[in-house]
Amino acid sequence: MPIQREGEFLVTRDLGITASIGMETEKLRECIAVAKSERFEGVFGSPFFGFRQSNLDFLAEHPHLRQVWFWDCTFDSIEGLYALARLNYCGVMQKRPGIDFSRFARLETVVTLWNPKDTGFAGSSIRQFYF
Repeated sequence: MPIQREGEFLVTRDLGITASIGMETEKLRECIAVAKSERFEGVFGSPFFGFRQSNLDFLAEHPHLRQVWFWDCTFDSIEGLYALARLNYCGVMQKRPGIDFSRFARLETVVTLWNPKDTGFAGSSIRQFYF
């Protein structure tokens, strides 16, 4: 999973199912704008790469995302995930509230650490679950 700078932004082209742009807290608005203008369908973030948000609310501004991947993060809220109607690859690691996986009609792959507050597996579209 090589992550490298392409111009001013972090990008990976082989993590998961689609190219992803890195979200950096210091320039979150710019990252979101580039993600939209260049039609990235994936985003990622880690404190190691400058992502220090405690929530995923900004994802609601980017509803066409198909993939998210965040690791080594601590989240108070993951509500922004629920705005992603096209989400089919989800990796949200570390400390986070429970996720209701039944709210994602297209979600096929989940990579996470088990959280006893997670719900909605029965009847979901999840085909692969890695933890």
